Amino acid sequence: MIFSEIKNEKEEVLYTDIPEDLNSSFPAKDSVTKEGYKQIYFSKKDVGSVRLISDIKNELFITNKIANRTAKTYLRFIPILSKIKENNALQYSIYSHNLVTTHSRLQDEIESIIPEQSLAKAKTYEEQLSLIKKSLEVDLENKASSIFSLAKRIIDLSSQITGFKVLAGEVNVDISPQDIKRFY
Repeated sequence: MIFSEIKNEKEEVLYTDIPEDLNSSFPAKDSVTKEGYKQIYFSKKDVGSVRLISDIKNELFITNKIANRTAKTYLRFIPILSKIKENNALQYSIYSHNLVTTHSRLQDEIESIIPEQSLAKAKTYEEQLSLIKKSLEVDLENKASSIFSLAKRIIDLSSQITGFKVLAGEVNVDISPQDIKRFY
């Protein structure tokens, strides 16, 4: 098995699957053989660097010529991985903004039911519960509307969390036909 670490020209790690024990065993920028493993380090100005670690018996590491060709092939991934990282950074920025906005809206709806200052002034949990109960008894129409709005915002938040998971590769996107119903 070949383990690799790919960095861009700014030394930012774009990809790595090198286990921590191997990573700490080898100097970062040297081609060396040690403890039954061989590390190849290859860099190209204005592109980045590649570090490959494998069992010394691996056929791609038998000669330096083949090992260097392998490292050069990995170097070709740098522009692609950089673009993916750039696109993901933009997506994370958008999702982060959406989460902050949703949080703010949830907080505003809770505040419309019971002001945070009222809860902060209460000295015990029981006092806080009593304040909430009293608040819910007054202006039922607006309180009901706020609770309904909270339910919608929670669904929105759940969708944003799923978006993060899709972006991180933890969840596959379901593109099958859906039975979508309005919720409002």
